[in-house]
Amino acid sequence: MELVTRRDEAYTRGEYDLAADLAASALALAEAAFGPGHPVTLAAVSHLAMVYEAQGRFAEAEPLLIRAAETGERVWGLDDQQTLISLNNLGSFYQAQGRLAEAEPLHIRVIEVVERTLGREHPDTLSALTNLGLLYLSQGRFAEAEPLHLRVLEASERTLGRDHSETLVVVNNLALLYSAQGRYAEAEPLYIRAVEANERTLGREHRTTLWSRIALASCYLDQGRQAEAEPLLTRAFEASERTLGRDDTITLASVGHLADLYQDQGRFTEAEPLLIRLVETSERRFGREDPSTIDAAERLASAQLTSGQGGAAIEPARLAVFGRRSRRASANSGAFAEAQREREERQRRDGFTLLADAAWLGATRDGGNMSSLEAESFAALQDAIAGTTDRAVIQMAVRRVADDTAPRLGTLVRERESLSHQWAANNAGYNAALTGSDAAADAQRQSLPAERARIESRMAQIDAILRQDFQPYFALTRPEALSVAETQAILAPDEAILMVVPTAFGTHVVAVSSTSIEWVRSEWTGAQIDAAVQRLLWDVGANVRVTPAQADQWLAQAGPGYPYDRTTAHNLYLQIVAPVDSVLAGKRHVFITAGGSLTSLPFGILVAAPPLGRDGDPAALRDPAQTRWFADAHALIQIPSIQSLQFLRRFSRPPGERGLTSFVGFGDPVLQGAPAQRARSRGTAGAELSSLFEPGRRRDGGAIASVRQLRLLSRLPGTATELEAIRAALGAPRDALFLAERATETNVRTTDLGSARIIAFATHGLTGGEVLDVAEPGLVFTPPQTPSDADDGLLTASEVSALRLAADWVILSACNTAAGDGTEGAPGLSGLARAFFYAGARNLLASHWPVGDDVAARLTVLTIELLNERPELSRAEALQLAMREVRNDAAHDSAEDSWAHPSAWAPFTLIGDGVR
Repeated sequence: MELVTRRDEAYTRGEYDLAADLAASALALAEAAFGPGHPVTLAAVSHLAMVYEAQGRFAEAEPLLIRAAETGERVWGLDDQQTLISLNNLGSFYQAQGRLAEAEPLHIRVIEVVERTLGREHPDTLSALTNLGLLYLSQGRFAEAEPLHLRVLEASERTLGRDHSETLVVVNNLALLYSAQGRYAEAEPLYIRAVEANERTLGREHRTTLWSRIALASCYLDQGRQAEAEPLLTRAFEASERTLGRDDTITLASVGHLADLYQDQGRFTEAEPLLIRLVETSERRFGREDPSTIDAAERLASAQLTSGQGGAAIEPARLAVFGRRSRRASANSGAFAEAQREREERQRRDGFTLLADAAWLGATRDGGNMSSLEAESFAALQDAIAGTTDRAVIQMAVRRVADDTAPRLGTLVRERESLSHQWAANNAGYNAALTGSDAAADAQRQSLPAERARIESRMAQIDAILRQDFQPYFALTRPEALSVAETQAILAPDEAILMVVPTAFGTHVVAVSSTSIEWVRSEWTGAQIDAAVQRLLWDVGANVRVTPAQADQWLAQAGPGYPYDRTTAHNLYLQIVAPVDSVLAGKRHVFITAGGSLTSLPFGILVAAPPLGRDGDPAALRDPAQTRWFADAHALIQIPSIQSLQFLRRFSRPPGERGLTSFVGFGDPVLQGAPAQRARSRGTAGAELSSLFEPGRRRDGGAIASVRQLRLLSRLPGTATELEAIRAALGAPRDALFLAERATETNVRTTDLGSARIIAFATHGLTGGEVLDVAEPGLVFTPPQTPSDADDGLLTASEVSALRLAADWVILSACNTAAGDGTEGAPGLSGLARAFFYAGARNLLASHWPVGDDVAARLTVLTIELLNERPELSRAEALQLAMREVRNDAAHDSAEDSWAHPSAWAPFTLIGDGVR
């Protein structure tokens, strides 16, 4: 007992070397006296691991933690208190190491047991829920973290008291959650409460008090209140370094935030050594792949770039990229690991662009090797813009490879993908049930873990078969960036790729042909690119949100008629196309892949020469001498990523081998709103999706559409005219169209779409104002009399993903089915576009903004007619010619509108291969 007391006292004082010696001696005595599986021995094992963790001896701590958890579960069972403590310790260790996918299932296992055995408000249950909520916070899962924190806070205040240490931990965590969402007015009083209570109950220099003080200072920093943040950080830094040591995590947190303060104040010479210390210590203590090391390296690289030290920034940027790629390539498998990889993919963009920015300065100003830095940046920029859409394309291609290898393997791949979706719905359902207190939530907490175990078991069985019989599967589903040579190998002599990636420091423009590459960084930053994109999208009537003052200003600048801001379109062209025009010149097809808000912009509406004449004059918009549209220079095709183009070409069978001949069209659903034309209107923001959904979820986890609200949408009779014209142009039978009463979600599900070469949807597309975790984008169909999970009148993106398609072309003639709303952080392509790729579509023809009935029909039908009449044309060339013909049609000119305006002729974009 005396040895244990001395061990604990040494640990509390921070004398970790002494504590480690005493903990090792205590473990040896316990093993000799009680044996390896006794609770006293397992507690000693856990204590030694805890000391090793404090010393940064993680490689020695982990096997001890695993031993304590596995032995306790084997000998004493999962319900044993010491076993639960051991599992919780192991989960917390993984969480601290940034191994979140390994931590999450452990936290959930502990919660499942303690709720059942100890009750919903036992301190151990609340502690386990706190750990899970903090994990979700670190994963960016704010909507799931908040109800957990609120549940624990309410119960802790009632059962433990407002000033209890566990209550204050939750108060601080809830404040961190609010700060991460920019909800500073809610966060600040919670931080202040935690600081004051911790100082009163624990003392001013206790580690918990220091941490809460640092968190409050961070909140002030985020609001630009530097004068209030500085004394808090300075005192916390001095106290933590003196009492906890230079390498303690609290000290490192104070170092990082103090560096942020100095940088915000322009005191770079004081910030840089702190950031260098943070990187070096994090790398030494936690390893190169740990999120804290990656974050520190990115902060240092960003600071050095801001101060103009491009050459110095290369190494920390490389360290960050190495860490991110290593985490992506992790051998960990299973549903939790896959879900975490997807989250990190969505959050990783800045780290890769920092490397490209540092390499550009290193190559152009600091005398670096241009060739090697160009190759390094080319790979980093691909990683920066890779996302959910190219994964959808890749998954589609992998399914086809599996089918070609052996039909049973294709079936297994599809089953695995379905199980992955089921697992995600199960995980979301369980998390929602954790904060419920009614009988339904209780039932879900009891049933969902067993269902999750069944799903994971089946996924593991399939993975074992795939590793044995389809070894390329896992490598194919995690593709690496292509080299310059690999990219050039997929291009024909008359093709080029244009990649444009905006960053905080400039915009990278890369053009690649089969024989050359050009890399330039333009002067415009991401913010300047965003402003130009917003203006152009507003001009063409896309679903963008601008302030009333901004709209009034643009209207005043526009002048008479329906003008288009060609000056902005030309200035943007000068920044993102002109610098590499020598590579693009003479190319028949140009594939475009872009990042940031540029994903929402069809590049064809850029103007390639200084405009002449009035912006609102249709004649000026039609005359190549006055307006030289980029759309006329090349047949343009949008691709999610360079890797996706490689997959489309490498793994798709040629059209002649697919045996697809038919056409299917859906449109003109029966709705009760007054008949209307789809029309163009400048700067509208789109419907709020949440108003079209009922509370609650379907069994598969999806949102439930409100049939009553869907019926109130306007009838779109013009869509029937458009689809009939397409059918006639293709020579398809009349029963290929599903219109009016036949335009149902049920018919989409039951029709053989797998043999259709062209599939067209002409209806309302609900994509504007996407609400994460509330509603999905979707296509509207005739609402059923009695809604069900299978048919509620809205074919959502997740339901599209479950379709089995092999179409060469899917036409989405609906509002804004191509991309986001032009804001930074908007998805690269809309959820609908991604879903159709995932379902098996090879190419999409989708719209960037609301399309008028008259022009939509003309564009789509003319494109198909040109393909039929001139088989030498590619899809992209047929669309290019159709747009030009529509633009030059003066029959529709009026005082307020003209088809010469790009809002009429340029809404559609071709996404995919587009050539073959």
